Amino acid sequence: MLSHLFTKAIEWGCNIQHPVKGIVGKISIADRDRYVEDEELEAFLSVCNAMQKVYIPLKLATGKDKSMLLRIKLNDITSEGIRFPKRQKTAGKKGGKSSIILFEYQGVSTGLKNIIDDIMAWRQRWCKVQSFYLFASSMGQPLITDDGITSNFDSQWQRTMKKALATTSLVERFTEHDLKAKTASDLDSAEQASKLLQHHNTSTTQRIYRRKPESVVPLIR
Repeated sequence: MLSHLFTKAIEWGCNIQHPVKGIVGKISIADRDRYVEDEELEAFLSVCNAMQKVYIPLKLATGKDKSMLLRIKLNDITSEGIRFPKRQKTAGKKGGKSSIILFEYQGVSTGLKNIIDDIMAWRQRWCKVQSFYLFASSMGQPLITDDGITSNFDSQWQRTMKKALATTSLVERFTEHDLKAKTASDLDSAEQASKLLQHHNTSTTQRIYRRKPESVVPLIR
């Protein structure tokens, strides 16, 4: 903020020397590279609660952010598929679009409808009070607040992760967001992953979310 104030003062004609220009810079944080193997995910799922067991398949199938998945309403689910709005980070950019993830493609089921059916069956067993949201508490409250807080969901995730590390073959922690990277990594191409994740271009997808190790042929002499 101080740097910006001096920059504007100089632009407005003040004859002063900038005291922090070139000194203060952005802190560089390395991109996360955790890739969740199938065996690790299977171990985690073995101790998941009922909600997580229907949430994770939807996460893997769509690659959407937690905030988008927990904001899905029943009227977002159509006979064609699931409607998702523009991502907030790309909504103001040229090319940012809403999307519909299809139940069928070229006459063949994508498997997404089966996932939704499983979630609906979980809702019927769990929700004592009906809710407009696909994922809700037993009393019908959404698992995300208006300002994006997901404390209930996050607490459940942490408890399950702790249990998985203590009682299964899982030895390294992973985050809910790492599953988005697993989806992007397991798809055939960065272009396909970028479209599913609703990224503005493939550079972000390739740099941050394509984490699966590449198979490389050694030099044979």
